[in-house]
Amino acid sequence: MAHRETEILRPVGTGPANGEIAQRLLVSEATVKTHAKRLMSTLSLASRVQAVVAAHESGLVAPGAHRVTGEHPDAGTYGR
Repeated sequence: MAHRETEILRPVGTGPANGEIAQRLLVSEATVKTHAKRLMSTLSLASRVQAVVAAHESGLVAPGAHRVTGEHPDAGTYGR
């Protein structure tokens, strides 16, 4: 999988829409869609739900990751 496809898979795994991903990565929504289609083809995925599962199973996204930031809501709070 190409670097940019990995950059797209991580936020796809947390659930935001293509437009939100595009804003965060400073690319067009069409670019996000293109990379998402390519990564789904590369990974033989039939749906975005499968892409979410793949992102979690690969470790790109931690369980409970925040939809917008991609970080776990408790990240950095341990030991406080």
